[in-house]
Amino acid sequence: MEQEQKNKKDYFLPIAVLIAGLLIAGAVIYSNGLKSVKKEAGLTPTPSVNAKELKILDSDKILGDKKAELTLFEFSDFQCPYCGRFATLSRADIVNNYVNNGKVKMIFRDFPLPFHEYAQKASEAAWCAAEQDKYWEMHDLLFAKQSEEATDALSVANLKKYATQLGLNSTNFNDCLDSGKYQTLISDNYKSGQDIGISGTPTVVIAKKLPLKIDANYVVSELQKNNYLIYFDGGVMIVGAQPFNTYQTEIDKLLK
Repeated sequence: MEQEQKNKKDYFLPIAVLIAGLLIAGAVIYSNGLKSVKKEAGLTPTPSVNAKELKILDSDKILGDKKAELTLFEFSDFQCPYCGRFATLSRADIVNNYVNNGKVKMIFRDFPLPFHEYAQKASEAAWCAAEQDKYWEMHDLLFAKQSEEATDALSVANLKKYATQLGLNSTNFNDCLDSGKYQTLISDNYKSGQDIGISGTPTVVIAKKLPLKIDANYVVSELQKNNYLIYFDGGVMIVGAQPFNTYQTEIDKLLK
């Protein structure tokens, strides 16, 4: 039991949180005290009239079978170290066990935190790579490079180097990145997270039915209670970089 608790502590990663949706210079970090609430009859709230709909957008890049039963939205920041841990650990197992067999499709929603110097341009780099059909390749490379010790691993100069490594047309990529043409799209992705109460990264939402109605006030109230599993009618929000078995448990429940 002690070892199990130690593993849980080592694996659970805190998330950077914005207070009341305001842009602040620093981050409030959730500690290992986050907990879950058991899903029981009558516990899942009925969405209020203020609930927002989470749905697939025309602009979304989808990894996996578009007809997959479940949709996993990943709200993430390329510079966030905890997002990097999720991307290189739990995410790989989700892809191998659920995406590759057609049960789950994944969507990455940009949520660049304002105090991360390179996060915005890193998101733009992924979309510029998408113009040359290398969105997911750039996504994976950015998280791989983020883990390197260099603090400027995601600087604009390095982003342009990574495009070359991926075999992209450098002129087209550089022009795209310098133009800022995807700033509005990324802002829209960010707002889609804010609208449903998301304030930190990584945050995953798994939906069995779309659109999924989510009341932001309910999400905020659960976060204030330090709950990292937040249930809705037909879906669940998982806050922070959790071990794979957390996602596995929730996915299996929704697949039943």
